[in-house]
Amino acid sequence: MSVLRFFMLLSLVVWVGGIIFFSFVVAPTLFSILPTRHLSGLVVSRALTLLHWIGVASGGVFLILSVFHAYYSTGSAQAAALRNLLVFAMVVVTLLSQIVVSGKMAALKATMARSCGRPAQNCVQQPPSVVHRAGGRGIAARLGGGVCGGAAVEHAGLECAAWKGRRRVSVKTSSRR
Repeated sequence: MSVLRFFMLLSLVVWVGGIIFFSFVVAPTLFSILPTRHLSGLVVSRALTLLHWIGVASGGVFLILSVFHAYYSTGSAQAAALRNLLVFAMVVVTLLSQIVVSGKMAALKATMARSCGRPAQNCVQQPPSVVHRAGGRGIAARLGGGVCGGAAVEHAGLECAAWKGRRRVSVKTSSRR
């Protein structure tokens, strides 16, 4: 059982750790080091796509292992347990981010390129009306926060379940006669 719990936790750590590392280290570093914002955006876009699919795979692994763990621990699969529903919601939010938000960002890039009459990498000034209407970064940030928040609640649930599962062992001292 502890092996299943280890891999359940590992899948969440890989997923949420990747999001945190990407958000606070990779993306800011790329935008500060690479010579153009366009090049930085290309790298970040590709990395974000990979990170989304890693999240979907990690969520799937967690859900499968969670069902097995519940079945072997209690005798019932408990597919609709709160932890499974939270992770399922995290997977849905990740898929929304990949499909909807990434699509909107690609459309925004194409619109920006058309509005300045040159390829997007050559557009220095982005039209504020186009950037404001798209709001892609705000949506992506809210979705990413939802995934991290769900993971925090899930981790707390795993710890509480682990604590409940432990048996309290009392040490009885023998009295001398």
